[in-house]
Amino acid sequence: MSWAPVSPWSFVFPFPRIGRDLEAALLRSLKAVDNQIKIHGHKRNIDVLELFLSQKDLTEVIDLSRYKKLKYLWLHHNKIHDIRFLTRNYCLTELYLNNNAIFEIDGLRNLTCLYILMLHHNELTDISVTVKELKRMPNLRILSIHAYSYMVIKTTILIAEDFFILF
Repeated sequence: MSWAPVSPWSFVFPFPRIGRDLEAALLRSLKAVDNQIKIHGHKRNIDVLELFLSQKDLTEVIDLSRYKKLKYLWLHHNKIHDIRFLTRNYCLTELYLNNNAIFEIDGLRNLTCLYILMLHHNELTDISVTVKELKRMPNLRILSIHAYSYMVIKTTILIAEDFFILF
């Protein structure tokens, strides 16, 4: 029976047995978030209003719900597949998720303050789920989803009478 030391980051990840790739991805995310907080000189989580995490080669992102007042989040040009880490950031008004590998936006309906959503150049596959989520965002006014089929764009326009859609 072998013994392995406890990771210094084990307090961040509540699951003791996650894969090494996932752990490495979450550590990369944690470091990127910590670097942004240091750059802006924030001492408390409540002071964090924006995070610029673009072009960090992220595949996973740590839970950002500790930043209760987070309004602006740039995550574009990464390799993110799943965005469930965002479902409790209720104050978000601008979210830049373009140029990732996102398959679905399930869970974003909780972000009722969202005003700008950039989703272009992703891999959204189920248009019905996407439309369902978009319908539940009452403040959404600017939406970018270009680089999809005409059917996707046409369907979105029909349900989004008040959106300004960028093609």
